[in-house]
Amino acid sequence: MSDQKLTNQMVQGEIYSATVALRVSHAGRPLKPGVGCLNGKTLNFYAEWECDPDESYPGEWAMVPADDTCIRALHDAGIAWIASGDLSNVSANAENTL
Repeated sequence: MSDQKLTNQMVQGEIYSATVALRVSHAGRPLKPGVGCLNGKTLNFYAEWECDPDESYPGEWAMVPADDTCIRALHDAGIAWIASGDLSNVSANAENTL
């Protein structure tokens, strides 16, 4: 299943493993300084909420850290969550637990 199809089928509160693949820019805004260090890292995320049409990432999921490794990585990059469109190789955690 493609990443886009899985993204569309995400379930709020479930855990997903994914590789960070940040877009260079989004909606005319450049990548936030300091977050490039996340590129290529495979981390565990919760699907927290689906972004509304009037939000910055409409139709995408706000992915928040699901474990200490992810919490530290996002904290070090200066962000609290990442949009699902900035993730690749997304897979649901088989048991949905860590």
